[in-house]
Amino acid sequence: MDSIYNRRSFLKTSAAISVLGLSLEEQALLAAQEQPVPQSSEPESMPYAVIQGVRISRLICGGNLLNGFAHSRDLLYVSDLLK
Repeated sequence: MDSIYNRRSFLKTSAAISVLGLSLEEQALLAAQEQPVPQSSEPESMPYAVIQGVRISRLICGGNLLNGFAHSRDLLYVSDLLK
């Protein structure tokens, strides 16, 4: 049973594809590194929540800044507080 798909050809193809993938990744990283990063004029303030008159950052509270929800079990007010 002579086939073009043997172990040796599989290893050669896999190695060639791996080297090609690594070289493309390196080129993409170098291209991204060459682009200048825009500097903002003033830093943005971090979102805060107020609990009994105390400002606490939402990062410390554990709020999800992407969709505004938090794991809070039965505490109904937590999601509204962190939005």
